[in-house]
Amino acid sequence: MRRRVVLLAALVSACLSMRADTPLPVEFHGYFRGGSGVSSAGGELAAFWLPGAATKYRFGNEAEDYGELEADAVVWDKDGARFRICTMAQFWNPYSAGQNAETVGTASSTRDFDMSQYWVEAKGVLGDSAAFRGADLWIGKRYYNRHHIEIVDFYTWTNQGIGGGIENIDLGFAKLHYAYIQTDNTSNLNTGPVTQTVNGQNVVGTHAFRLSDLKTNPGGTLSLGLEFARARPYSSASLAGSTPAANPATGSGVANANNGVSIYLEHIQSPVLGGDNTLSVGYGTGASTPLNEPGWGSGPGPDPSLTTANRTLRVVDALTIALDTSFAMQAVGTYQNSRDASGSRTIWTSLGARPMWFVTRHFSLVLEAGLDRVKYADDYAPSGTVSAAAGDTGHLLKTTLGVVWRPEPKFLSVPQLRLFVTNASWNQVANQAGLDAAGAETFANGTFAGRTSGTNYGVQAEVWW
Repeated sequence: MRRRVVLLAALVSACLSMRADTPLPVEFHGYFRGGSGVSSAGGELAAFWLPGAATKYRFGNEAEDYGELEADAVVWDKDGARFRICTMAQFWNPYSAGQNAETVGTASSTRDFDMSQYWVEAKGVLGDSAAFRGADLWIGKRYYNRHHIEIVDFYTWTNQGIGGGIENIDLGFAKLHYAYIQTDNTSNLNTGPVTQTVNGQNVVGTHAFRLSDLKTNPGGTLSLGLEFARARPYSSASLAGSTPAANPATGSGVANANNGVSIYLEHIQSPVLGGDNTLSVGYGTGASTPLNEPGWGSGPGPDPSLTTANRTLRVVDALTIALDTSFAMQAVGTYQNSRDASGSRTIWTSLGARPMWFVTRHFSLVLEAGLDRVKYADDYAPSGTVSAAAGDTGHLLKTTLGVVWRPEPKFLSVPQLRLFVTNASWNQVANQAGLDAAGAETFANGTFAGRTSGTNYGVQAEVWW
């Protein structure tokens, strides 16, 4: 793994320096978190994550090493035109895969190494009008328009894939942005009723329109989004005689994959108690029902197996407080109501907070507590058969107490070095909701099978630059 990342950085630097004129410097950015831990049940630390919840409370509750290495460079900056390239590699290594081996992407491992971003941006190429003077074009593979909540690693609004767009068109009262994002990889779409793994994958293209910087009140700004997802499935003729997977609802093949529509609203109020408050609302139907599944990472994107009978409403409010150099906190509340094709609903609610007390400039005490509840649909069947949890409510209470060393007394000051103990309790419904097709528990990676409480102890470092 280390050899691959070093080689990537060397290749990027060499390529960027091969220019006819004076080379411009390469900027390196990055992120990583890594650590280790053990559980009270024996073995590796295992994360507590309620089945059916889109995310979890992350402090002292992450069971993987993860990192990103980004290299950006301005390759042309003359006569008002500016061209920049951006590349990013990432790795992911769950504790359960073993942390000491360097092999990635093998059949015997769930480790992963990927080129997750590579895109080009052009500024100052659209004329000198007031609307387009500050606008920019981009094309490539990109993490686009990601709206993040720290304590749950939650993306309330995000797009990811290969595409292009135009940003920052100045309308006077707001900024207009458009992007076309295409998803077509096996991990995204080849897991549902429209599965096809022979000679390619189904393609879903999303047309994303966004208005930002709308002034609503003193200190308040509003962003609005409208997205259209259009499915372009492979036809049976293009699959060299292979048989397309049938949609169980219709008995038809991939040609009947579905489109979708989603809308987004985000209001940010700042300052609020030294910080800010972000209210996010999302609604999606059809292929856009998952609202891009904003859990770990950026999610799988649209699902063309879903019809207009499927829909999701999600409301998230995040408050960050920074009263002085002695105390800071982030709190989040979430409500999500998802309707399946039969009309049955799964309802997820969540409430949690991470307060921290800065004892000295570099040392702090941190407490994180979060409660997740999921009312499972009457036909809840994550493993293909109706779960014993169907129609019932699962819950999970997770609490972490830790000590942290950081450069300065601020909520997001990094690097952070952490020592923690995490305790969680849950009900039997949560265990039942986590059963796989063979009847084995998958909740917390099966570490606490048959139990309704558990504890993890560990250390972790996290940094971005």
